[in-house]
Amino acid sequence: CKSIKEITLSDSVKEIGAEAFHGAHIEKVNFGDGLEIIFDGAFCRSNLKEIVIPEGIKIIRRHTFMDCKQLQYVKLPDTLSTIDYASFECCSALEKVDFGYGVQTIRFEGFSNCKMLREITLPVSLKTIEKTAFAKIPFRSVDFMNFIGWQLETERYLKKPKIKKINKKLLKIP
Repeated sequence: CKSIKEITLSDSVKEIGAEAFHGAHIEKVNFGDGLEIIFDGAFCRSNLKEIVIPEGIKIIRRHTFMDCKQLQYVKLPDTLSTIDYASFECCSALEKVDFGYGVQTIRFEGFSNCKMLREITLPVSLKTIEKTAFAKIPFRSVDFMNFIGWQLETERYLKKPKIKKINKKLLKIP
């Protein structure tokens, strides 16, 4: 339905099924506090402009927000530990991601081809960034905060000449 631009989910909604809003014209979702899981591709290719994921979500499943061409801002909760394969891939308008303090893993192609994403601050909780997690992004600034002893598989993607600032304070790469 092209006329529905905003939806509000009640606190009683515990899960959003796979591809539930795939290709939908909705621009905004107000998630309820009871949400526990959003399944694969739930909002893939939708017209979302902004997403605030509620506390309680532990994993963003694969392809959940992939190819959301109008998505500009994402706020992730502190309870989130994993950003799965291609969760935000090809979100070409994405400019800002506020990572929660619990994110530990960003799987491959998690944010690849997000061409407007120029600066990120990765949380201290992050332990693994898989290969191609941030591929094809023209970063200007990547702030690693205070990482100690984590696995970086995409170091070569984060050291391209276009990057002007990499804060590796206390960073130890094995």
